[in-house]
Amino acid sequence: MIKQLVLKDMMMQRKLGFVYLICFLFLLIVDFRSDSFLMTFSMFVPTLGMILSMSYEGKNKSELIVNSLPFDRKDIVIGRYVFVSILVALGGCFSLVVGLLQLQNEYMTGFMLWGEILGGITGGVVCSIIVLPIEFSVGYSSVKQIAPFAGLVLGYLSGLIVSNVWLDVENAWNTSLVVNICFIAGLLLLYVMSMFFSIHLYNERDL
Repeated sequence: MIKQLVLKDMMMQRKLGFVYLICFLFLLIVDFRSDSFLMTFSMFVPTLGMILSMSYEGKNKSELIVNSLPFDRKDIVIGRYVFVSILVALGGCFSLVVGLLQLQNEYMTGFMLWGEILGGITGGVVCSIIVLPIEFSVGYSSVKQIAPFAGLVLGYLSGLIVSNVWLDVENAWNTSLVVNICFIAGLLLLYVMSMFFSIHLYNERDL
């Protein structure tokens, strides 16, 4: 069941590939030389994916269609969280590829690359744990339309903070494997907690 829901979201994103391409080219033009380009690019994929997904579902009333099918609400929520986590991972992978190209040109170091990617992943996770509970708690209203942009702002700020902290050479603990593992584990814990909170909100909601 969950696999079918994830595939549904992935197929819908494929239809929006042209929009992704235009936004990426715009981002590439205006921000390529910025120190935070990789962080922005990494966060761009999951954030744009959630915005386009919510807009598409609201326009086509697909939420009502999905709920008319034999799916548990819990599975619907889990499917969406799995889908967004895939987008976060894809954003990190794309940024890694671009960063490796920049490494070849000696534009940045491996330490800088990790800091930027970690900041982007943090921004994507923070954005999703803000947007998804709102998505499952209310209908397609003005609040739901504003939620992705509020998540984008807070996610970008958190990603920028993490990136700057990790790139600060005076903080030697940033290179610690234990610190990095604990930080990533903390992000995963927040993501899982957000998922259970969304399940609770969606079960309580009247469609």
